[in-house]
This record gives sequence, structure tokens and C-alpha cells, in this order.
Amino acid sequence: MRKFVRENRGELMSAKSTGFFSACLTATPGTGEAYAESLGPVRRFLDQVAWTPEWIASFPGALNYREYNPLLRWVMKRISRQGGGPTDTSRDHGLTRWDEVSRFAQDFDEDNRRSACRR
Repeated sequence: MRKFVRENRGELMSAKSTGFFSACLTATPGTGEAYAESLGPVRRFLDQVAWTPEWIASFPGALNYREYNPLLRWVMKRISRQGGGPTDTSRDHGLTRWDEVSRFAQDFDEDNRRSACRR
């Protein structure tokens, strides 16, 4: 992703409107303050590549326990437990809140200036 943004930064910066979102397990908090904290990695990435899209968001993704090797499965289970998430490693867990993804896309499309995803 860094390489892509760096190689296309000029085009991204000259576009009428740009947005960036990430899928991150820590994007599952229950408060606005916790959500703002979950944007930290997104903001650090954008700072590193010197790109300032107008729209940013972080959405929870999935815990694909069955695809992880034993060590990663153990680590992810511990992380999920600390955040109050699912710990049943016998199955995968989809955590994406699709209504939020849809809202981000709609706000972006409609250029909603009051959107929480607008920088």
C-alpha cells in the first residue's frame, strides 16, 4: 500500500476527492473516543506517505481463526479476548459492520460535509 500511494501520490492529491479506510480488529470500540483512537494507525500510515485524503475510516474486519497458524491464532485470540471479542477458534468470525461501510460510501458519494468520516 505504501508503494502504491507513494507512486501515485500526485494523482491522489490532485483528485477532486479521495478517501481511505482500513479493516482493523481494534475498530470495534463502543465509544467515539475509542473509535478515534482506532484511527491512529490509519493516521500514522497517511502521515508516513504524506497523503491527506478528505475521508478516512476504520472498520472491523474478520477474525479468520481457521486460516491462522497456531501461534497467530493464539495471539489473535488474546487480542480479541482483551477487547471483549469472540474467542471461539473453531470458526471464523465476521465483525464488519456493513451499515457503517455503506454510510461511509454514501457520505463520500454525496460529499456529506457533516460526515464523521470527513477530515
